[in-house]
Amino acid sequence: MRILYITRANLCLRRAHSHNILATSALLGSISGVDISVISSGKQTCLPEELFVRHDIQIKVPYTRSHWLSGFIFRSRNNFDALYVRDPRLIIEMILARMLGKKVIFEIHGSREWKGLSWLWRFAHRIAHAHIFITTLLKKYYGACQKPCAIIPTVGIDQEKYDNAKSRRIFEQGFVALYLGSQESYYDVAILVRMLARATGRPPGSVPSRCRCAFRTWPITSSGLSASARSTVATGSPM
Repeated sequence: MRILYITRANLCLRRAHSHNILATSALLGSISGVDISVISSGKQTCLPEELFVRHDIQIKVPYTRSHWLSGFIFRSRNNFDALYVRDPRLIIEMILARMLGKKVIFEIHGSREWKGLSWLWRFAHRIAHAHIFITTLLKKYYGACQKPCAIIPTVGIDQEKYDNAKSRRIFEQGFVALYLGSQESYYDVAILVRMLARATGRPPGSVPSRCRCAFRTWPITSSGLSASARSTVATGSPM
């Protein structure tokens, strides 16, 4: 299968969204019989050869920058079988791919927390031929699968690399982990408590009491961060 992964992201940024795109494409590219290319219309602030180095990803996949994704899709219509998207704002490109007879795979990582765009998530969900959800509760939010779907939770930690990292010692020194994110019910913030247990190498109930996780939900503003930082703090035991 030949997959075209399109995005609007600046993949040079060391942020979770950019890392997810490159890591997912690298994993798909490692599967026998799968060829994948990444196309971004976003402004890139580094050289193409730096992308995978910045994100510490060993498997590199073909990458191209295109200012006009729809045009690229049309010109490449004979070179791919499926379109992979995780941004509902690329709905025009999704529709175009369908019109060209291509399969559309939509990775869903949100919904109504995107104010004013919840309808777009629903529409993109309807347009796609297959869905990938990042949590079980997110899948439940969209309802029973009427099309091929999969749940692939993303923990965001490479355990092998982490186990060999010297920075792991900070957990024994009283490291405080702060979660800033959505309060939507399908985001499992308890995963941070489980990660804390993995970080120290101890069962959840025996995490050192000086190791703390603070959870803060939206809204967050740069001007009122301290005023709005009402958090739930877990100290030494799972939630």
